[in-house]
Amino acid sequence: MIQTFATIALALAGGSLAHAIDTPLPWMLGALVATGTASFLGLRIAGDPLHAPGWLRQVFVPVIGVAIGATVTPEVLENTRTWWPSLIAVVPFVVIVQYLNYLLLRRVGGYDPATAFFAASPGGLVEAVLTGERNGGNVPVMATQHFIRVTLTVAALPILLTLFADHGTATGSPLTGGDPFAFPPVRDGLLLAAAAILGTWAAPRLRLPASVLIGPFLASAILHSTGITDAAVPRFLVAMAQMVIGMTLGLRFVDLDKRAFLRGLALAAPAVTVGLAVAALFTAGLRAFVDAPSPAVFLALAPGGVAEMSLISVSFGLDPAFVATHHILRIFVSIALPPVIFRVFIIGQTGAGADTGPAP
Repeated sequence: MIQTFATIALALAGGSLAHAIDTPLPWMLGALVATGTASFLGLRIAGDPLHAPGWLRQVFVPVIGVAIGATVTPEVLENTRTWWPSLIAVVPFVVIVQYLNYLLLRRVGGYDPATAFFAASPGGLVEAVLTGERNGGNVPVMATQHFIRVTLTVAALPILLTLFADHGTATGSPLTGGDPFAFPPVRDGLLLAAAAILGTWAAPRLRLPASVLIGPFLASAILHSTGITDAAVPRFLVAMAQMVIGMTLGLRFVDLDKRAFLRGLALAAPAVTVGLAVAALFTAGLRAFVDAPSPAVFLALAPGGVAEMSLISVSFGLDPAFVATHHILRIFVSIALPPVIFRVFIIGQTGAGADTGPAP
């Protein structure tokens, strides 16, 4: 309890400071920097490291899902017909980024083929690591590469969007306006709560990836696109969700081997650069075919977590439904294609079946 309260207080202080100095996505980035720095430096509270119960993220990620679903109005649903060029582009984007980063991790990092290939995935962290483990990859190495990838992407994108995209604001939320503590009417509030609970319950049973976010998103999207409710999630809950996600990202640095981290960082930084560069090229190529702002297309392709990328879209006034839909597809593609590509091309070209032990 002591470590949990201290961790939440540190995350709150970091978010408050970031909000006070008007940084992009302050509650998530502030909490991430504060808890990540303290964790990496080995801060101990009453002899133990920083800590937060896993259920905190499980409680607040559905808030993000419901908030994104609340933007899926009948008009937005009508506009989804124009998204098909960028949705199709997700498939080659995933393949190209994963293969380029595989070459980087294999030739520069010296990882074995399975570890290099699945650590290079731009898809979901958990799904990529589990798939890599089934194919003989080194789990600690893959997990380290992926969470550094997500952390770097989350940290870099708000800065890039602030510098290069004159669209939206860095601290506001388009989901609600006015009073951040304004609650919807009781009926609408119960409907939003039901979407969060039922979506969280149903999605794992339907074997959906990132189920704790995708289930509430789909349930909320059904309610809003059909006109059953037009209620939005209170802005302060979205800010709390940002802080919890930033805090849990930062806690991944607890007791992390510093040499492994520095090695992972040295490889993840160019890998993230490759992913963002390819996303920028795809965005430029899709400009004439997609009726969406270029920052939204870029964010929809960027190789970060679906919850984090959705929150960034919320913060910058970009269409979170557009961004989330592309990232959900990216996760599906990242689950379905890489195992086939690995067996047919990587093993076939390198004979990796006999070379999938621990990475050096």
